[in-house]
Amino acid sequence: MRSLSTFEFHTGAIWTNQFNWSPVRQVNKRTTAGGLVVNAQTLQNGQSINIDYLKGEAWLYYADVLALKAIAQTPGIVYNFTWDTQQSQVVFDHSNDDAVIFTPLVNRYESEKCRYFGQIKLITV
Repeated sequence: MRSLSTFEFHTGAIWTNQFNWSPVRQVNKRTTAGGLVVNAQTLQNGQSINIDYLKGEAWLYYADVLALKAIAQTPGIVYNFTWDTQQSQVVFDHSNDDAVIFTPLVNRYESEKCRYFGQIKLITV
């Protein structure tokens, strides 16, 4: 199952940055004598999750885009995210741009039959 609380991701949706994150952060510094000091920590949360509906591969209908935009506009709500066997708690990631960005395949805006491609941005909390 692939879902965001009650919203099920349609077939063809891709988690494009699934393997671009490590829960370990490390800082290396040199001492004045030339020695190496390594500080490493395990991160608790903060994994970026981008769900993409690529043009020609997958899409959402107008009603789905409206529903996602509506829930994304309420800040701070934590959602259950499930992708196959992985489960996380997430919020919509508004840190760099809109968290739900979709473009119509054709120029029939606000048509019930219009299909959209784009991206949903989430972050684990």
